[in-house]
Amino acid sequence: MLVYYCGTDEEDRWSNPCQEQQYESLPFCDESLQEPIRVQDIINRLSDDEKLGTNGTSTPLSNYATGLPSVGMRYVQWWNEALHGVAISPGVLFDKTAPFATSFPQIISTSHSFNRTLFAAIGAAIATEIRAFANIGHAGLTYWTPNLNIFRDPRWGRGQETPGEDPYLTSEYVAAYVPGLQHDPVRDPQFSTLKVSACCKHYAAYSLENYQGMDRHHFDAVVTEQDMADTYLPPFKACASPEQGGASCIMCSYNSINGVPSCANQPLLQRARLDWGFQGYITSDCGAVEDIYSNHEYSSSPEAAVGDSLRAGMDMECGKWLSGYLKQAVDKGEVSMDMVTEALRNLVTVLMRLGRFNKNGPFDDITMDAVNSAENQMLAADAARQSVVLLKNDPPIGSDRKTTLPLSPTGITLAVVGPNANATRTMQGNYNGPAPYIISPLEGLSREGVRTVYAKGCEVDSMNTDGIALAVEAVEESDAVVLVVGLNQSQEKEGHDRESIALPGVQQDMVEAVLSAAEVQGVPVVLVVMSGGAVCLGLYRDDPRVGAILFVGYPGQAGGQGIADVVYGDYNPSGRLTQTFYRGSFVDEVSFLDMGMRRTVNSSGAVVNPGRGYRFYEGNSVVYPFGHGLSYTSFYYSWVMGSDIKQVQYGLTDKLTVQLEVSVNNTGDMAGSEVVLVFLVPPSNTMDGAPKKTLKYFDKIYLEPEQQLSISITLTDEDFSLADTNGDVEVAHGLWTVQVGDLTSTILI
Repeated sequence: MLVYYCGTDEEDRWSNPCQEQQYESLPFCDESLQEPIRVQDIINRLSDDEKLGTNGTSTPLSNYATGLPSVGMRYVQWWNEALHGVAISPGVLFDKTAPFATSFPQIISTSHSFNRTLFAAIGAAIATEIRAFANIGHAGLTYWTPNLNIFRDPRWGRGQETPGEDPYLTSEYVAAYVPGLQHDPVRDPQFSTLKVSACCKHYAAYSLENYQGMDRHHFDAVVTEQDMADTYLPPFKACASPEQGGASCIMCSYNSINGVPSCANQPLLQRARLDWGFQGYITSDCGAVEDIYSNHEYSSSPEAAVGDSLRAGMDMECGKWLSGYLKQAVDKGEVSMDMVTEALRNLVTVLMRLGRFNKNGPFDDITMDAVNSAENQMLAADAARQSVVLLKNDPPIGSDRKTTLPLSPTGITLAVVGPNANATRTMQGNYNGPAPYIISPLEGLSREGVRTVYAKGCEVDSMNTDGIALAVEAVEESDAVVLVVGLNQSQEKEGHDRESIALPGVQQDMVEAVLSAAEVQGVPVVLVVMSGGAVCLGLYRDDPRVGAILFVGYPGQAGGQGIADVVYGDYNPSGRLTQTFYRGSFVDEVSFLDMGMRRTVNSSGAVVNPGRGYRFYEGNSVVYPFGHGLSYTSFYYSWVMGSDIKQVQYGLTDKLTVQLEVSVNNTGDMAGSEVVLVFLVPPSNTMDGAPKKTLKYFDKIYLEPEQQLSISITLTDEDFSLADTNGDVEVAHGLWTVQVGDLTSTILI
């Protein structure tokens, strides 16, 4: 495994000058002083040459930041990654001392849980492992995670890194995950020190890698004010706002937006500080400042690109452009020393908040024993189970059983076939580190009492059909079949988008051969789909030979265990889709280069974009909708008295609050969790481009058989607000419809 690390000697690693006698008595090391005073003391001690760094090599404003000798700081490597576990990145060292980190499910998988508590717990576990690495000099404390771009189209290669297509769910994810990373209420109940610095990326309207000749370094995202207001920006507000996520970093993206590169877009970057109250530093994505000049051709010179980005509000560049051109930019008047000082102040402040200038800290005692702890192993396994979405569970052909799943693990021969049936590394997705172990689907399904027969059948993307016969042979000696198909990083990843959402290679041929053999054999088939983005499942939804379908995303180190627990009924599936699954024809309905979320027509009246996602799509290609997911039990919803019809008077100065209460009863014979989703349908004809419906509340509850629980739901004026074509958001008056499970209610505003 390739290891990236930018420090080789102990002298080069993170340092704390306040633990050295030469500096410990200086004001910036005095923890009794207020933070701004300590930061200013550091700034006052720096010469202009220190602020600018070594021209052509590095600068304090780059990710590989030069040291500041006047205050005893050695270099700082700001670029560390931990999307779903401590990951390979320039600031992280994996070696014999630190060989692995817990690998939790990829974010698209974790989002299936709709579980805020889980989001926060994973963040907290990752932060503890980060501090363990940092305490032995193997990692930094500034992490460029999470990715909160909207998964607007299944073709996007990095959609797997996100919580899905919905801005509300994404906002709630970051509002739980980011505080989990940054704060530790047990070790630091006053939140006096950031445990880790989290970063909201990629700001903004970023969701294209490389598609039919257009790459992210050249792409101009043409976005309406309406789409920006209710789709692309809300998750960043939730991430950056101190009242919600409170992240200490924002990363501006490669693309331009309506002709202006994100990292040179002053209104965009200043919105975070002035409107949302963001407190932290803004970094570019790696090479994005160079893009401003070289690829977007926005700035007139390399020095002007440096000036445009710093003037817009960027504080640091990931890359080498500032290292090469910052001093020249100052000499040519494109950049003032005040701009450099302000950027450096924001960077030093975050280091101060991380405790880099404290003599001791609340996290100093965390050791490598915290990495892959028993608790984290259990958390990874629980997250894998909650990631599984049961899409279909019909009766097997020729059987009197009501459902295909769960299978009995007693005395059966199980054919485990497919290109991802014995997957390991694939289950980590991308942005991962070495895992302590990875349980494949085959390993998880191979339990006592079960004889497994394995055949790969085919590769994920190969056109070679030689292995299909072996898959058929495995089916012919089985009592049941688990068929694991899908994608891997050859099909979707950073830098690579898909052009088709069909199963690649000869997987469809292999599936057909397996289904035909299973029909002859009279055995049930469970189709397991392992991928980040949606694949076309229309054929299999409607095929009676497919008894059940599971979508698992990329479920991490315990993925095979999570899959097996659901297949054998040890765990009742509760996951819900966080992206719309379309038929393959969807890719012909709208260009991937079209950033529009809403239905649009051309001058001739022909539809050029049918809309995207459950909120706006008006086509006929949906196979499984956002929020879909089945259970092994059944739940009955009913309104609590007085919650089914409401009329609310609302004036311009009023604070709108609507209280609803719904009762949920487990009417089946198996305990399980239920994800309660509350959608609002706006009044008809209220506003151009209004969504069909939108998620405004969710909760996850656990119920024993026959147990009932009432849930109180509070909706405010923000929930009843819509964005107009100018991007202005205001309450929409009229008759709203509330959808909860199979219930509906109306609210007149």
